[in-house]
Amino acid sequence: MSHPVINFTCRHCKHRQAIGDKKKVQYCAVIKSNRTETGLRQISVKDPACTKFEIDPELKQAKEASKKAND
Repeated sequence: MSHPVINFTCRHCKHRQAIGDKKKVQYCAVIKSNRTETGLRQISVKDPACTKFEIDPELKQAKEASKKAND
């Protein structure tokens, strides 16, 4: 029996930042950019994870809690 493959995206990364009031714009805190006012690279949460990806601790805890609830 094979295990499901988990394709991580920027949505799962701890470096993702959402900035804005009405419309949230997503940025990566690790990758810098000269094209934005914040100096951070603008991302889409559907982008595939890059080499600097680190799983968000809150997401990891939520998955572990749901796993325990299902057992």
